[in-house]
Amino acid sequence: MKQVIHTEHAPAAIGPYSQAVKIGDLLFTSGQIPVDPATGAVPEGGIQAQAQQSLSNIKAILNAAGTNMGAVIKTTVFLSDMNDFAAMNEVYAQFFQEPYPARSAVQVARLPKDVLVEIEAIAQPVFPGSSQAAEKSLIFLPMCGIMFIASGIFRRIFDFSPVWTGLKGTILI
Repeated sequence: MKQVIHTEHAPAAIGPYSQAVKIGDLLFTSGQIPVDPATGAVPEGGIQAQAQQSLSNIKAILNAAGTNMGAVIKTTVFLSDMNDFAAMNEVYAQFFQEPYPARSAVQVARLPKDVLVEIEAIAQPVFPGSSQAAEKSLIFLPMCGIMFIASGIFRRIFDFSPVWTGLKGTILI
């Protein structure tokens, strides 16, 4: 089932589209142009300021969906001038860590509001109850009667009695 994601911390959709849509274990953002959601203005300062704002908008949408930039698996960057690629890439690198998402970057004839960049993302976050959450691998370390179960969201530490008659647990976040 399709779920619409919306936040006031990113520019509102100005047409028949959503800021993002979650379907299954995937989250698709709409292309984000560098519009400050508080002022509606495009930042001055060229491609780096605009890339910063576009990526900040994506980050806000991901946060509204309960995830972060680490869940991004693919981005598409639309540039009005491919000569801006290196400067955009400097800012882009500040938002992602290894393993980096896959990415395409293309030059387009024109972007809305004549901005210099638009960026969209696809993310695969771990949503509670999703099939991906259920498939997270378990790490068992049977030392001293302690078993660690690790996931991307939290880890639980269980202490089993020596005769395995009871289960005591604490959730550490």
